Amino acid sequence: MSDTPRMEGWWQASDGKWYPPEQHPNYQPLPPTQSQRPPPSPTQTTSFEPLRQEDGRFKRGWRKFRGLPTWAQVAAWIVLGVIVIAAASGGSKDKARTAAADLPVTTFRPVPTIDAALPTLPPATSPPVTTRATSAPTTAPPTTPAPATTLAGPKTTFGPGTYRVGVDIAPGTYVAPGGTGCYWERQSVFGGGFDAIIANEASSGGQVVVTVSASDKGFKTSGCGTWRPG
Repeated sequence: MSDTPRMEGWWQASDGKWYPPEQHPNYQPLPPTQSQRPPPSPTQTTSFEPLRQEDGRFKRGWRKFRGLPTWAQVAAWIVLGVIVIAAASGGSKDKARTAAADLPVTTFRPVPTIDAALPTLPPATSPPVTTRATSAPTTAPPTTPAPATTLAGPKTTFGPGTYRVGVDIAPGTYVAPGGTGCYWERQSVFGGGFDAIIANEASSGGQVVVTVSASDKGFKTSGCGTWRPG
C-alpha cells in the first residue's frame, strides 16, 4: 500500500491508496515461463484441462474463448469431446480386429447320415359320415275361397220402424193389415221433426195402403203390422 504508484500495474482503491496488482479483486496470476516451469517427469499424466502456451498468440486466443457466451463455450467442449471419443473408438476397433485375427480357427467335420428305415404308419381313416334323410316338404291343401257376400238391396217387406227410402226400403205402394193405433208418415228429411212430414195417417182399424215416393227421404210406421207390396 502506498500513497503513490511505485510501478506499472499498481491500482488505486476507493480509499485513495495505491495497491500492488496481486491485491486486486480480479487479479489472475500469469502462468510461469518456460524457465520457471519444472521439467515434466516421466510418470506425469496428461490432463484434459486446456493447455496454456507461453506465446502471445495462444494467450490472446484463450482470452477470446473465455470471452465467448456460455452456450458457445459449451458447444466447443462438446465438439472436442466427440472428437476424442471418435478417436478412442477407432483404436478400440483396431484392437478388436487384431484380437479376432489371433483366435484359433476351429474346423467342424460333417456328421454321418444314418439311413434308418422309418416305420410305416397305417393310412389314416376318416370317421363315417352320417347322413340324415330329409322328408319332402308338406304341401298344404288348397283353401277354398269363401263365397262373396251379396249385399241385400232395399227391403220390400218390413214391420214397425223408421226407414231410409232407397236404402232400407224400396219406394213403391205397400199394404199393411192396420189396426188400432196404426200410424205412418212420409218424411222429406230422414228422422226429421214435424216440419219434415210430407203425409201421415193414424188409422183405428182396417187395411192400410200407402205409396212411398222415390223422392221421399224417410218412412216411419208403428202399430200397422207387416207392410208388403200392394
